Amino acid sequence: MNDNNLVNLQQLFNCSLFRIPDYQRGYSWRNEQLEDFWDDLLSLLPGQDHYTGMLSLRVISKKEINDNPEKWRKEKWLSDAGYSINEIVDGQQRLTTLIILINEILDYYKTRGETSINTANKIQNVEATYISRQEEGDIIRTYIFGYEIDNPSYDYFRIKILNDPDKADVNETFYTLNLSNAKEFFKNKLEPLSEEEVRNIFTKITVNLKFNIYKIDNSFNVFVAFETMNNRGKRLSSLELLKNRLIFLTTLFGDNSEEDRATVRDEINETWKDIYGFLGKNKKHPLKDDDFLQHHWMIYFGYQTGKLANNTTISFDKFLLKKCFIQQRINHNSISPIELPSDEIQESSDESDELYENDDNIESENTDTTISTLTLKDIQDYVHSLRELIPYWYKTHISNNIENNELAKYVFRVNELDHNNARPLITVILSKEDIDDGVKTECIKKIERFCFLNYKLGHYTSTYKSSVLYGLARDLYKNTITIEEVMSTVEKFDSDFMSSNGVIIHNGPLDKFSKLMKKDGYYSWRALKYLLYIYDLYLSGVTPAKQKIDPDKYFGQDEKDMCSIEHIYPQTPTNKYWIEHFNQYDETDRKKLVKSLGNMLPLSLSINKSLQNMSFKDKKNGTEKRHGYINGTSSEMEVAKNDDWTPELILERGMTILKFMEDEFNFKFPNDEYRKRILGLDFLVKDDDQTKNCTEQIINNEEKPNEPKVFDEETFKKLSAQAGDDLMYYYLRIHEYCCKLSDTSTAYTTPNYIAYTDKIVFVELHFYKDRLHLLLCDTNYDDPQNKTSKLGNNYNWSKNTVLDIFPGDDLEYIKNLIKQSYDFSISQ
Repeated sequence: MNDNNLVNLQQLFNCSLFRIPDYQRGYSWRNEQLEDFWDDLLSLLPGQDHYTGMLSLRVISKKEINDNPEKWRKEKWLSDAGYSINEIVDGQQRLTTLIILINEILDYYKTRGETSINTANKIQNVEATYISRQEEGDIIRTYIFGYEIDNPSYDYFRIKILNDPDKADVNETFYTLNLSNAKEFFKNKLEPLSEEEVRNIFTKITVNLKFNIYKIDNSFNVFVAFETMNNRGKRLSSLELLKNRLIFLTTLFGDNSEEDRATVRDEINETWKDIYGFLGKNKKHPLKDDDFLQHHWMIYFGYQTGKLANNTTISFDKFLLKKCFIQQRINHNSISPIELPSDEIQESSDESDELYENDDNIESENTDTTISTLTLKDIQDYVHSLRELIPYWYKTHISNNIENNELAKYVFRVNELDHNNARPLITVILSKEDIDDGVKTECIKKIERFCFLNYKLGHYTSTYKSSVLYGLARDLYKNTITIEEVMSTVEKFDSDFMSSNGVIIHNGPLDKFSKLMKKDGYYSWRALKYLLYIYDLYLSGVTPAKQKIDPDKYFGQDEKDMCSIEHIYPQTPTNKYWIEHFNQYDETDRKKLVKSLGNMLPLSLSINKSLQNMSFKDKKNGTEKRHGYINGTSSEMEVAKNDDWTPELILERGMTILKFMEDEFNFKFPNDEYRKRILGLDFLVKDDDQTKNCTEQIINNEEKPNEPKVFDEETFKKLSAQAGDDLMYYYLRIHEYCCKLSDTSTAYTTPNYIAYTDKIVFVELHFYKDRLHLLLCDTNYDDPQNKTSKLGNNYNWSKNTVLDIFPGDDLEYIKNLIKQSYDFSISQ
């Protein structure tokens, strides 16, 4: 590249002003980008030039300035004096970083009482070149570099970053956190350096960094250029791109007045200011912008499942930017409405690898397949909805802003369960001012129960029933269903998980905790902190505000650390006390006791792990180095009531917490054998545990009197919605075979499976994404390939033989197994 085409910062800022327009995103560089920039700067040798990249600028014409006198009021006097005003289309992140650094260099010298950086650069002149100039008479202060007045970061940048004496209140947003962080970053980097070292850095950034300047002609579409170029350093988020797109589209509605278009553009700016304000409100944990955009998309447009004609999928961002808010949809005679296929998938771009993995019984939502011509009112309505819902979406993360304490408690609890599937629905529930807080609380409690039982206890994949939850969110938002109908639908999810009288009837929990116990046990269970937190709250009988556990510290720690959960009986029990109290069991069983639920304790303070091998007496009463259980959380004080800590007490406390779990979420484990096994303490199972504390008789879901037993096509479509062609081929062969086993063989649908019956049901067929899941009668099968397996004895279920069928399996072999189940059924 010819050096003659390059300019340095000193040349670039000669008689020039720079403005970041409203369609641009805010400042996005974080520590990673700042560290890279700083390292590059330090490695640059004195006098050595460095190509920094291309800057794309659009010069603001004199006509634009004269046509918008209020917008350019502070810049006009410099424009009249010969300054050019440049709109930054690409390169704002680098220029913003350089200006923040220059400003911190000036502060560095000012605090040391210096009046110049070097002989050629007095501080006063440097400020006038890069920071701001004052009109004669000190009437107007004009910043050389900054945001346009309608950009959300305008006030924050000049007041908080460039030290404008204006004391006006400023809004803090997701992006202003980054500006503040950059200012602090450079301040800390410069502070230990000598004046000579800082002087060298100033020379490097103003003289040795070189830019290639590309001037965009006013006839060229800067909105398109912005999207095409993107910004170096960090990819634009979908929310950032969407703002630019919406502002661009507002300029194309020629049938609307200029005033209407300007009004909508202002509303877009104010909405994005609100959105980024809420995203950055919690400075320690700023929220992700595309998460909000995705969840709002689910609420506003509806969540569909299915496949495109070419078997590809479409994500929320592609729907918004490539299907919905596009120039082609604006009312021109040559443009016709866009047809979307009715079976189009819309999925999360950040979950695309797993979104539909094992999403059993997923249901699709019927929505209009024609996207009509886009109007300015459509954009305005969409923007209003974004602005309406962002405060409530924020509250689903930060619930302490909810006035009703009981409602806030359950919103907090669902949030700590960490299941985004429910967030759109809870956002809509919170936004409904016509629904009583008590009803909202009741509904969110049911959502919490569903999330805990299915995702945490039942080990269902994170996408199980997600599309149903998303559909409920949209329907409630559009007022096509009531909140009572929402609660009824959520409650029906239990039919997949337990019997109709609330008894667990599948292997999921046992399988899950058996796998956990082979590793770290309950310590690595993702719901452990949550469960122990609500159990401690139950023991204390108080509101979260009065509980000794600080939720921010307790839930905010690194998942890998988890030092606020302690093993009472330690992982390395070398203390003489522990050897004496646990030596009746071998090493394998002792490890199971260590990892079991009853041995886990939430602490009010983090404890040094090197102290955790102390005897129970020292843990209970405390030492000079740590407080004791007797002064800790309600859970700690409960444990401290014991004189010793033994295997029997680990079991007893585990059983107590399971009983709390059953009562809290209104379900039952079948018996004590199941409870001990799920605690990982199978070696403590006794002969009478199958009948001890046994629940009332399990009612099989198939036995529902007065329920019509017919084959319903609509129900079948829902059950088989995710089955591919290969799986449907196997289903059709099996269906045909079962129905022809006798003249009285028949099939009927239930909400969860297809039943094949003669005298009694001999096959229950469930559609999974990758297989057919059959439950057969309880008999001894001639099965040399070991295709069948048994449910546990605790299920007490007549269909206790499992047969999973995958594409490629031997159909004749499968039919033979089904025939054995049929023969057994007619013999009863």
